[in-house]
Amino acid sequence: MFSDNFALTMHMRTHTGEKPFKCDVCQASFSVKGNMKRHRERHFKDLPFNISTV
Repeated sequence: MFSDNFALTMHMRTHTGEKPFKCDVCQASFSVKGNMKRHRERHFKDLPFNISTV
C-alpha cells in the first residue's frame, strides 16, 4: 500500500495527530516539515528584505 517508510510515517501522523515540526516564531505545529516552512515564510513576507538569509 505504501511505497516506502516515509509515506507510511506521513500517513500515520494523520491518525496519531503527531506534529513534530514547530514554527519558531509562533509555535504552531505541523505534521509535515514543508508545511511548517511554508507557514513560517508568511511571518516574513512583508519585511523589506529577506531576513532568512541574514
